[in-house]
Amino acid sequence: MSHSTGKIEIVGMTDEHIFFRYHQSSDPEQIGCFMIFKRNPEAYWFDDYRELVTTSTPEAFAKYSA
Repeated sequence: MSHSTGKIEIVGMTDEHIFFRYHQSSDPEQIGCFMIFKRNPEAYWFDDYRELVTTSTPEAFAKYSA
């Protein structure tokens, strides 16, 4: 998906989690970053995911865990 922070792939999901990966980003630290969020059945867009479980670069995604 295209997002204001870059191009993000939805890699997969389980009953509890959804997995994303950055392909492009204006922040070079985010490129290739893998993120796991708690699933949100109400979500329609990346911004709707707020409960970050883990990421391959915690510093780059600290804002999402708040």
